[in-house]
Amino acid sequence: MYTKIAIALLIGIFIAAPSQAQEKKKSGGASGVLKNLKPANLTEEQISKVNDLGKATMKEIKEIKNAHDISGDLIKKRTTTLKEIKKEGLKGAALKAALKEKAGLSDKQIEGFDKIDGVRKKLLESAVALLTDEQKATLPKRFLKGSKKGKKNTKVKGGDKAKAPVVAKDAGALGTLIFEDDFERSESQEDTDEPGNGWNTNSKSRAKNDKQVDLKDGAMHISLSKKADHGVSVTHDAAFQDGTVKLRFKFEKPEDSLGLNFADMKFKEVHAGHLCMTKISTKNVTIDDLKTGKMDLKTRDAKKANKLTDEMKEALKAKTKRFKNPIKVGEWHDLEVTIADDSLSVSIDNEKIGSFSSEGIAHPTKRTLRVAVPKNAVIDDVKIYKKK
Repeated sequence: MYTKIAIALLIGIFIAAPSQAQEKKKSGGASGVLKNLKPANLTEEQISKVNDLGKATMKEIKEIKNAHDISGDLIKKRTTTLKEIKKEGLKGAALKAALKEKAGLSDKQIEGFDKIDGVRKKLLESAVALLTDEQKATLPKRFLKGSKKGKKNTKVKGGDKAKAPVVAKDAGALGTLIFEDDFERSESQEDTDEPGNGWNTNSKSRAKNDKQVDLKDGAMHISLSKKADHGVSVTHDAAFQDGTVKLRFKFEKPEDSLGLNFADMKFKEVHAGHLCMTKISTKNVTIDDLKTGKMDLKTRDAKKANKLTDEMKEALKAKTKRFKNPIKVGEWHDLEVTIADDSLSVSIDNEKIGSFSSEGIAHPTKRTLRVAVPKNAVIDDVKIYKKK
């Protein structure tokens, strides 16, 4: 179900600056919905229907505001108060109680705001219901909640000729769930990275603290800053020897890619703790043993000094494996990466792409998960399981 804060952030028709209000008036209060549904490439007919829904919604909201003594100043005060108390992590009844007290809302006004949230939720659901399954597949999961046809479609190879539902694995088979994040939260500011929930980034050290990670639409959007001298690295503690990482991802441009890098900063025989990784691009999936490959300090130093022998070069070739696997841009995909003993395997959209075995992958402790993004990527629904 939608939270009240989530609905407010998604639709954005309740409070607006004068210039925004003028724009919303033109589209009958539906401009926020149309903006967020932009990835679906709505037809002219769909846009017209959403605008009609927006006009009816604005009329209903106006009636609720009048009936419950909700003024423009009160709306602004409530919004400001929400921004302040959401940092405290309050939810449900506790959030409502704190909001009522700090914003000075009466029971009648609280009831009015609840009704408005319900109307706005209905607008979003009605707009999403106008879309085809293909259009829905381009949207963040937040927009699909409450929609019977809003479940994720997982495509198998063969394009539109065949579709298969995602078959959920028994969590017990994957091990113990040690971390999960659906990014259903907001940031307190938009100037620097604020991923929350234990995540860290390298933006301060490698991008002059420029913002490279943004939480929006219930997902983590990662984009390389022009100030950066290194790809974006978003990290989280995840200690295990064998385990599985599951997440959803989306590329918005053909040159986009995403890496899952497993590291142990306490292991000093490799550069920056690099152990093994997989990189997913729009064309290929690559799996690397970094520990005994290019991140081994002796090998790395030799390469930097241009002193790699032919024997070393041949050995490095055996530390990586590539699999062809085209990825459609603009669509969400399910990724599952599993490490078992000395093997790392990758599945995308419920189909195994490939696996690679090498001694470095068997390192006893993967302490950190690094989400490595050279340019851009969007991720969501991260889950980490520990097998041992």
